[in-house]
Amino acid sequence: MQNKTKLVTVITLNYNNPFIVDSINSVLEQTYNYIQYIIVDDCSRNFNTNEISCYIDEHQPGNIVDKIIIKNSKNMGITKSANIAMDNAKGDYIINLAGDDIFYDSKTITEWVKKFEDSKANIITAYRIAYDENLQKKLEILPTPRQVSLLKNSSPEELFEVLTKENFIFGCTTARTKQCIERCGKYDERYHYIEDYPWNLRVLRQGEKIFFWDRIVIKYRTGGISSPLQFNAQYAQDTKLIYKNEIRPYTKHPIIAFYYSKHWLIKRNLDKLWLPIRHKIKLAILKLIKL
Repeated sequence: MQNKTKLVTVITLNYNNPFIVDSINSVLEQTYNYIQYIIVDDCSRNFNTNEISCYIDEHQPGNIVDKIIIKNSKNMGITKSANIAMDNAKGDYIINLAGDDIFYDSKTITEWVKKFEDSKANIITAYRIAYDENLQKKLEILPTPRQVSLLKNSSPEELFEVLTKENFIFGCTTARTKQCIERCGKYDERYHYIEDYPWNLRVLRQGEKIFFWDRIVIKYRTGGISSPLQFNAQYAQDTKLIYKNEIRPYTKHPIIAFYYSKHWLIKRNLDKLWLPIRHKIKLAILKLIKL
């Protein structure tokens, strides 16, 4: 039975996102009826707080018991915006939903709360399905079976070492208790775009267990800030700082971790160059087929 005494905070960060209403509808469709909904917009061009507030009021079925909508006066970045949301979060459990993603189904939050209650976990991560931009074509389910095995069978110390080489704990599929955030701290604002990865590395060093839940929780729309096409100098700088601050001083294998960090940066830069070319080639082939 749903525990109505547990408040759940859903946090949506937004920046110039054309799909924000889809994300909002996904929250309004949830069967869980004790939700605090926080939206933080990072100074988008066409984001109107009053319009969004009225839309939620007009369409919600009663499951939103508190809503906070904030528009930053200037662009502050993902990490700062996430901490602004955290400062306003009152829920026992805190769940992230990006402004271009949607929950997998209407029971996602209800079942997430039950999983927290049954497992007594402080951090729970799960699966996401990646889709194309229109959420029509399924691309892949992550994490992979190998990564899931590592999540289930590694100690915090072991998982930290694994994550120094690859990150497969996604912010969009990871929920935390408020007590855990109060104990471990908020996101590190030295990083502009990447908030979840350094936080996960830190809490693993502190001995926190990250539980894996065998459920798909998010329909992930490709093309967001973490996608290769959106890769930029600031994102690269964040990656270098994470290695310097969160990995090199603590890992047992700094040279190996450095190699993987450099390899990832090179791959992202190459992907950014190649993916648009591949898309143009694909369109050209389709046109030839139709002739």
